[in-house]
Amino acid sequence: MNTAIREGGKLSAMATPTVRRLQLGKELARLRARANVRVDQAAKAIEKTGPVISRLEHGETGLRRLELRELLEFYAERIADGEPVDIEWFLEFNKGAENRGRWDGYRSVHAKWFRMAVDLEADADTIDIYQTELIFGLFQTEDYMRSIFAPDSPNSASAHIDDFIGARLERQKILSKSDAPDITVIFSESAIVRLNGTPKVMSDQLTHLVKLTENPNIQIHVLPFRSPRAPVDGSPFIQFRIPALDPNAPPLNFVYVETLTNAEYLDGNSELAQYHKLWGGLLGASLDQATSKDFLIRVAKEFR
Repeated sequence: MNTAIREGGKLSAMATPTVRRLQLGKELARLRARANVRVDQAAKAIEKTGPVISRLEHGETGLRRLELRELLEFYAERIADGEPVDIEWFLEFNKGAENRGRWDGYRSVHAKWFRMAVDLEADADTIDIYQTELIFGLFQTEDYMRSIFAPDSPNSASAHIDDFIGARLERQKILSKSDAPDITVIFSESAIVRLNGTPKVMSDQLTHLVKLTENPNIQIHVLPFRSPRAPVDGSPFIQFRIPALDPNAPPLNFVYVETLTNAEYLDGNSELAQYHKLWGGLLGASLDQATSKDFLIRVAKEFR
């Protein structure tokens, strides 16, 4: 692995365990392709099965240090493009890919199927969000959170409300970090006008959104009810883009789609293309940033 890739990986050295596994898996898949080795051949070389290699390349599992070294040496011996493989770099990057204590304490309130989204959120450089009925968690005020997690709310949960709020406030720290992601969010008008909590809670929440529009990395759009060009499919989703370790390699891209009790992480080329097209249609049907800001100000005043 060349110097450019090592330098490209500096930011990733602090990546979450999930993203470390995903990026390592992508690089291992590229190495296997360079070595012209099939999955079954790679598996046989380290006395594993083909599904283990597939899960490794998809970031779903890891290897012990000795097994990973053996696999890297197997690939390196078969690569004939003249570029050496930096085995020690791979082994170093593999450290910390498993962090079993990460979801202790209040972080444990995150559903297991949502935890990958939290990690992708933390490491993404670009996040596109389409939200229909609620203000997105990264943008919620504490009072708004308390209103949606209140015991008499349909969103109430068994865990302590303060734990949910603590976990969500922890997520919001990505908005103010030095390498904060570029975030574009499209709110359906229903998320803006639907009353959650008291009118004051809503007014303060919308005023908070207005303040967020002052950040250069945050764009907020409103999709009005009367937009004649809105796409038919109105289900919420999030698009994540994670920079690759190698500046010359494609980034990691995922679409997150959530249901009541589970979630999907889509990364197939066809699926990504369909959601990219849907996102373009939603953005084209939405109000521009300035008009959206005026809309938020007006509705905030109406709630007051």
